[in-house]
Amino acid sequence: MPYSVVWRTSGHSLHPEDQLDLLRFEVEDLNQVIKNAAAAAPAYRSVVEQAGRSAGALVLPLSCFAVTEFWTPEKIAEGQKYKSYRLGTASVLIANEFEVWPTELYLDGNPDLRNEVHYDLIVREVTAAHLATLASGSPAERAAIRDELRPRFQELLALLSEPHTFGSNT
Repeated sequence: MPYSVVWRTSGHSLHPEDQLDLLRFEVEDLNQVIKNAAAAAPAYRSVVEQAGRSAGALVLPLSCFAVTEFWTPEKIAEGQKYKSYRLGTASVLIANEFEVWPTELYLDGNPDLRNEVHYDLIVREVTAAHLATLASGSPAERAAIRDELRPRFQELLALLSEPHTFGSNT
């Protein structure tokens, strides 16, 4: 299922001082989170320049959503397979040097219904060699790259809440 990413110019606006929560669906396996971010990286080549990066830069994005009065965690999760999520305050993430990009996702040319509140947390910039190794390196090579990338992902997780389960008050 091919998907594409474009820079969002309408919908929800985020400001560096916003105390707004961003929702990130929970995936318990950090190695899987890293693999998913690496697999998504090529789709972001089209938006890196709009974020002030050099053409061709590769970034590791994590999809997230602004929680608003209308876009509650339950509304954001409709039709999704995720059972839990984490929250992070936008101003805290930005203050800790995580970029938050307003983006829209399209799957087979169809827009995600939540695009108006979709953002990507940029964990870090990577090289084409990082992505190539994660895609087709030996198990030891892939593990070494994940070990190199893991600290920044752990920094991000430390800024997010403990997991909340959909349908509970936790």
